[in-house]
Amino acid sequence: MSKSLIGLLLLIALAHMAQAQGVFVSAGSGQWRDRNTWTLVSGSDANGRPDGDDQVTIQSGHTITISNNEDCNVLILQSGTINYSGNRTLTINSSVTATGTFTLSGFNTNHVFDNLGSLTVNSGATLNIGALTFQTAGATSVNGTISVSGSSRTRTFGAVTVNSAGSFLNAGSGSTWTIGGNLTVNNGGTATFNGSSNTFNFSGNVQNNSGGFMTMNASSGTYNFAGNLVNNGTFTNTAYGTQFNFNSASGSISGSGLISLFQANFNSPSNYTNTGNLQIRDGMAGTGAFTNGAGAQLELQNGGPFAVTTFNAAATGNTITYTGYGNPTAFSGNYYNLVLNKSSGNLSFGSSLTVGNDLTIQSGILQVNAVTLNIGNNVNISGGELTPDNASAVVNIGGNMNLSAGEYDHNNGDVNVTGAITVTGGDFFLNGASSTIDAGSVSLQNVSLTLSQGTWTTTGDFNVGSGANVTANGAAISVGGAFNLNAGAANFTGGSLSGNSLYVASGRELFINSVNLAMTGAAVLDGTMTFNSSTGTKSVGSVLVNSGGNWNVTQPLNITISGNITNNGTFTGDPGYGSSVYTLTSSSGTIGGSNPLTIRDIVINSPASYTNTGQLTVSNTLTGSGSFINGTGATFTYSGNNSSGSNFTITNFTASATGNTVVWAGTTHSQQWRTTTSTANDYYNVVVNLGTGDYQRLNLVADVRVNGVLTITEGDPVLGNFDLELATGASITGGSSSNWIRQNGSGVVRKYYSGFGDDLSLPIGDNNNYSPIGSFVVHSATLGANPYVEFSVTDAAHPNRSTSNTAQGGG
Repeated sequence: MSKSLIGLLLLIALAHMAQAQGVFVSAGSGQWRDRNTWTLVSGSDANGRPDGDDQVTIQSGHTITISNNEDCNVLILQSGTINYSGNRTLTINSSVTATGTFTLSGFNTNHVFDNLGSLTVNSGATLNIGALTFQTAGATSVNGTISVSGSSRTRTFGAVTVNSAGSFLNAGSGSTWTIGGNLTVNNGGTATFNGSSNTFNFSGNVQNNSGGFMTMNASSGTYNFAGNLVNNGTFTNTAYGTQFNFNSASGSISGSGLISLFQANFNSPSNYTNTGNLQIRDGMAGTGAFTNGAGAQLELQNGGPFAVTTFNAAATGNTITYTGYGNPTAFSGNYYNLVLNKSSGNLSFGSSLTVGNDLTIQSGILQVNAVTLNIGNNVNISGGELTPDNASAVVNIGGNMNLSAGEYDHNNGDVNVTGAITVTGGDFFLNGASSTIDAGSVSLQNVSLTLSQGTWTTTGDFNVGSGANVTANGAAISVGGAFNLNAGAANFTGGSLSGNSLYVASGRELFINSVNLAMTGAAVLDGTMTFNSSTGTKSVGSVLVNSGGNWNVTQPLNITISGNITNNGTFTGDPGYGSSVYTLTSSSGTIGGSNPLTIRDIVINSPASYTNTGQLTVSNTLTGSGSFINGTGATFTYSGNNSSGSNFTITNFTASATGNTVVWAGTTHSQQWRTTTSTANDYYNVVVNLGTGDYQRLNLVADVRVNGVLTITEGDPVLGNFDLELATGASITGGSSSNWIRQNGSGVVRKYYSGFGDDLSLPIGDNNNYSPIGSFVVHSATLGANPYVEFSVTDAAHPNRSTSNTAQGGG
């Protein structure tokens, strides 16, 4: 056969085929199989009615009934209806296009609309799909509306794209849906998968783009995802009981918009990574794997359970937030940011976990039981409660702990804070014998702090600020830096407070009651430090009371001071009764300041040595094997009861410095004029200011020497068998017929001279009679080495008197 003939035959065959593909339009309502229902507008068709190779248009207002299995190639739906009579299938081989409002009406599962190709719903058109079996294998493009109703049916689509102004709606129940390709909702489009008890299977990716609206709100419905879920628009799921099953072995949940799901399940081999904003309102479980990716947000509401076998939220920048009500057990594993914002209930952990960055508590209770909680950065409490609640609980915080509202309730366990604890509001409790807090520094404001048990240790300062109220009634507080009461209030009634130094600001009062106090550095007071109990051991380094400050002892106090005592304000170290012992331990300490201070009892043991440089009164005892020096210009008043010599027994007592004054005081007992460290028992200035009557005696127990001024204000120096020496230039002031130097033994008053002209007034007498010398002046004499004049009184007539003088009682 020639090539020309073959070509001619092919042309004839093609022409015949073209003529066999008819284009039909409906002529009116009727049966699909009835030739009278159709008009052939082009092409040819052997039987005069549509079949598998034909294009069919159902025109507006026509109802076509399917009473046999029918088919066509292309179906164009204007405004009309397809009905079914009997169990029949309409098959479309290529495509379906809806251009107006059209209804596919059926009422059982054997009424089948089977589109093997694509489906397009034009803009402004509506395709209503009733209670029949609907299947579209190809891509669906929705520019108008697809509305699906009916219950317990099968709905199958390929890929679905809902474009601007398009709507894809379902209102049926008990049906099974399959989207065989990707589901995409573009800007302005709406996809709604509602109803009740429906099952929706998404074989491809589900993507809601910016400006799109996607609703999956079937009550008790099930949504199965084999691919990714992306939301950059508005995603709605508010129905109770919906189940979302994620089944891909390498799926993702992403997008800028919130995805809120009732229950999410990840069963093996499911493995999903969330990089968007995901909210789970009831539970999240399964045998698969879930990763909250970098920057992602996952909110877990209510009571759970939250139990995906492999859970990882360690990626940088991601956040897990627990909200709602109930008492769930949190996911175990690793977190980056963890937020608790529950309206009620508490959150606990079934095993140890790590939070790589911040833990934030906004509402609800975070309960740490017998697990280890590691936080890489900060803990921020702005509401709610953090409760370490088990002796085996461990919380390690790599940064700071910040409490601005809510509550920190530490009942047991160990909390370690590398940085600072900063409290600006709320309540803070430390309870439980095994409770420990280790921190850098502490800053407190506007908080009620109750420290009942446990141990709190800091490496830095412990600062109490404005509005803070600290009550410590049993806990042990150990401060590596300074304890500073800058504002607020602090009352220590039990436990212990130790540290480097202590400061009380002006207008503040620190109460130290039945507590063990141990400060190695200075206690500096611009405010008041009040000791209201004799219970507990006390020690400080040095004490500095500034102008306006107050060291206030109301109960007997035993305290050890290893440094200096300086008073420029008010220092009351004598509660007025009992034993209140200040044990001073510095080898070169001082007691001074611009204002006087009173201490009831002082003990200075060797090698300790203290110099008084101010105005010190010891009102009971001064003892010990160490040294006490009354320094230049200082005044030391002893008003204790040393009548038997047992209360002023310090081994080394020095009072010879220029200008210093020793005041012998006391109104209810006599005194002993005790020895000093110098050979002559030197004093510089001495004031006798004792009571009257039997209590006014100052008894010499050794020879003593006054180098400055002896002032007799009230009371009697009693010589006994010892000499009262007045050094060169020394003098006596005061004295009277009630208060004089009593010579009642072999002791005398010895005055030393280095020249002439000194005028000595000497208030002297025997034990019963006052015989003063008003003025005694040496005008000339031959002076030998260390010349002196001795004065004594004899109660008899002078043997060398030259005139008749019968007066007795002195001479």
